[in-house]
Amino acid sequence: MARVSTSQIDRLGERLRISEVIDAADLDLLQTYRAEHEEALIEVQSGLGRALPGVDQTARIKTIQTLHDKLRRQPTKLSRIQDIAGVRIVQGMDLLDQDAVIADITREFLASKVVDRRAKPMHGYRAAHVVVKVGRCWIEIQVRTQSQHLWAEVVERLGDRWGRNIRYGGIPSSGTQTVDGSTTRLEFWELVQNTGRSLAVIEDMAATQTMAVDAGEAPVGMDRATLAETQAGIHRVLGEWLEYITTSPEL
Repeated sequence: MARVSTSQIDRLGERLRISEVIDAADLDLLQTYRAEHEEALIEVQSGLGRALPGVDQTARIKTIQTLHDKLRRQPTKLSRIQDIAGVRIVQGMDLLDQDAVIADITREFLASKVVDRRAKPMHGYRAAHVVVKVGRCWIEIQVRTQSQHLWAEVVERLGDRWGRNIRYGGIPSSGTQTVDGSTTRLEFWELVQNTGRSLAVIEDMAATQTMAVDAGEAPVGMDRATLAETQAGIHRVLGEWLEYITTSPEL
């Protein structure tokens, strides 16, 4: 398969940005560029296997439609999009463990950078991404705690039902429509946002408690057992929401 130049890729991106339908020639170019990312993704997965032996990883590459939508939504050059292909790692870990996983990944991939959405959430989304460069391809490695993952899954499923723009700061379509006969979509969306903020506070508190204990200091505030119980309760609620979002015709 012939390599497409970076300038060709960026010109392709500009054409796709203003087009509603992708013509056959541009589709072939885009498929070629995606195939290049598939090869880079395999290399990254192999490296993750060395850095984190035994850790489950889920790989994906953006569909043609999703990539086209992103180009039409954002002004970024096609050659600079960093999540055409990616890997997700979800673990039952706290923030300190998450930091350790990130450190293992960056030691394995020297050409990498960390995007910390825990410190700077994006529309409520909290996780850590390590973006790895293989050749000219950027591959995004998402590292999520279970709390971060469950919340993100709820938002992803709601986006499928209410419009993907909610993932980028938008509001639900038909916001005054009720989801259970009384709660509106807008009200439920605010509840989802508040739940994400609560989980972030719990994860921060748990990490602070752990650091205090490790330092031989008396922990301050809510004890770790109560934090774990509270977190588990929120996880159960998020799981129920996921099932409801997936199955309810009223949503």
